[in-house]
Amino acid sequence: MELNFISDNILRKIKETKLIKDKLNILFDYIKTINPIQAQSMIAYFNSLDKQGKINFVKETEEKGIFLHQPPFWGNVSFDRLSEIYDKYDWIKPYKVSINGKEIHQRLIVGDEYFLKMKHEPKLFWAVCQQWYIFTL
Repeated sequence: MELNFISDNILRKIKETKLIKDKLNILFDYIKTINPIQAQSMIAYFNSLDKQGKINFVKETEEKGIFLHQPPFWGNVSFDRLSEIYDKYDWIKPYKVSINGKEIHQRLIVGDEYFLKMKHEPKLFWAVCQQWYIFTL
């Protein structure tokens, strides 16, 4: 959730920036900070595009957001790395949040969180995400 919050702020900064070159510098610098391997791959892909493809790449990033690859167990962003990110991008600050018009005194970090939901059908012993029977009796 923390990376979603940071990415939303980076994306806002990209949208406020006028020059495409500056937008790309912000994006690639951020991706390098999070995942250098993803950044190398993304830069290589970007450099392989023609002029119109590069413009579309920037537009799509602004419309659909920043996609980050984080391995599930090892090699992902640690708490120390998060602290470095906040130091590097010191303009990213927690939001003031209110519920029903009442302000929460502690500032919060707000981001989207995604869950993969598996829908099980117990009568059939079948999971929608897997497309085969889990077990049969």
